[in-house]
Amino acid sequence: MAFMPAAHLAELDELARDYWWHAHRAQTVAALVARFSTSTVLSSYIDVGCGPGATTRIISDYLSAAGRLAKDAEVAGLDFDPSLAEPCAKHGVKFSVCDLNAGAVPPLARRYELFTALDVLEHLKTPERLLGALRPQLTDKALGVIAVPAFQWLFSDWDRAAGHERRYDEKSLRELLQKSRFEVVWQSYLYSFAMPPAMLRRKVLKTVDAEKKLEFPKVPGWLNAALSAAGSIERLWLKGLPLPFGTTALAVVRPV
Repeated sequence: MAFMPAAHLAELDELARDYWWHAHRAQTVAALVARFSTSTVLSSYIDVGCGPGATTRIISDYLSAAGRLAKDAEVAGLDFDPSLAEPCAKHGVKFSVCDLNAGAVPPLARRYELFTALDVLEHLKTPERLLGALRPQLTDKALGVIAVPAFQWLFSDWDRAAGHERRYDEKSLRELLQKSRFEVVWQSYLYSFAMPPAMLRRKVLKTVDAEKKLEFPKVPGWLNAALSAAGSIERLWLKGLPLPFGTTALAVVRPV
């Protein structure tokens, strides 16, 4: 894994709360935790591949507001870039350096009740190493939410620029998780409404500057609002049924 450009990390920090893509993912994760957690109030949360920590904090804020995460809960993050310690501290996220690809999870002070791994496993040559090393750091009744880019046939130059090794479908993600000793309790896709532009990008997008390709497309306020509304409709749908397609594959898991 290569360090992400500073500009991309700053963009992730800036867009985490309001940009339609990030906001929909964070709200979906919080809703899934509230739905599937067996604990009334969680006391600890760790985000694997936390980046600058903005999304970690937003998810924890959503859960705290819903009464599902204690106000004084420990919120922690793991990532491979030591420079992320400063932005994580700004967001109140306890940061630890971890060689994600080698699965070298450092000794942690406690076992965690909740974990997320959001758009991180696709970067790893051997994601089972990381999942295997994470397993002992979780409580027996821990809950996890995994998100990865969906469908290998959508793999494009954008994935290469982002350092992705692969994309997943439900079957390949489930097999990876089960092999890593996690029970998959729920699966779906996300961003079904983004499939047409993703397919167009795969057909049309040619090699351009890699750093520019990592930028999230700038959208006017009205379009961001419309896409956010589409995300709200998806979240309502997911309360009843999983989605059969989308640009992200989701799984809710428990250790076994």
